[in-house]
Amino acid sequence: MAEQNSILNQTWTKVLYQRSTYPDNYTDPKFLEEIKRNVHFKPVDSRTAVLKSTRISTQISVTVIFWAVFLQLKEGNGSWELTYGMFSCLIVAAYVVSFRFNNILPVLKNVLLFIAVGYGCTPVLKTLTDTISTDSIYAMSVVLMLVHIGFHQYGMGGACVSPYVSLNAAICGAICLASRLQETRHAFALLALAVQAFALFPELYEALNHTPIAFTILTAGAFVCMVSISTVSASLFLISIFCVNIIFPLCFVWAQQYKNNIYGPWDEAMVFNR
Repeated sequence: MAEQNSILNQTWTKVLYQRSTYPDNYTDPKFLEEIKRNVHFKPVDSRTAVLKSTRISTQISVTVIFWAVFLQLKEGNGSWELTYGMFSCLIVAAYVVSFRFNNILPVLKNVLLFIAVGYGCTPVLKTLTDTISTDSIYAMSVVLMLVHIGFHQYGMGGACVSPYVSLNAAICGAICLASRLQETRHAFALLALAVQAFALFPELYEALNHTPIAFTILTAGAFVCMVSISTVSASLFLISIFCVNIIFPLCFVWAQQYKNNIYGPWDEAMVFNR
């Protein structure tokens, strides 16, 4: 009788390798005392969320400017030279601000090499999609640009973040659009703009620590480009920028109150070497 009472009075311990009189699914009332909530959670305030969202809208503005230049080239609108020149001046200014002209000779060498090789290969690239219909080219270009924006690295890691996929999708979309231009020099100008917008600009934007000045200039430039195309497209652009920079960040900040990640004794065991 005494032995049975000692078994019943045995203290429950959270140890798997010891034999116990308690069932396998038994838990002590103190089991949940070790629960912790949102251990690694760092709340984001509204100002930070809005500022971080400008990185997304800036890349959207760059893509919109690229599309606007293509439409201007396609329609024979001479204003493409002004848009192209202003964007190139922005790239040069960013290079100067980021002190990347300390050694000017390698930069000039790469520029001249790109102009020579790029202009020589443009006729070949221009004929790659001759057998594909124009509607399919436009649809494929839209999908590729969306992939570029979706997979772009906005300063954070993730399963769907891949700067290589983003860049390749943008360049592939640029080649598809360039194949629908009549003149070789226009196709080369569009491909050169694609290199500036999708290869050089993101690197400079990171080096300049995502300055709000670039966001303001590019957003205003993209809006002006959309106005030159149609007022409807300009309105849709403003609505999308408003949602990306205001609505979505504020919704994210509001939804943080419902975050409830729990950590406790049921977590997987971790082995630490000491």
